[in-house]
Amino acid sequence: MVGANLDSANLKGAHLSRANLKDAQASWADLRNTNMSNTVLHNANLTGADLDKS
Repeated sequence: MVGANLDSANLKGAHLSRANLKDAQASWADLRNTNMSNTVLHNANLTGADLDKS
């Protein structure tokens, strides 16, 4: 996954709440393993606040 594919609309459409991420077993370690670093997530507007709102 490259940053260009991780736009806000796609993330919100996928309903990526914190609960959903946990259900999908997407821990921070898993995200790093799929090359989705904290920096990439931040650039994609997937902040903690955004997760809480979804």
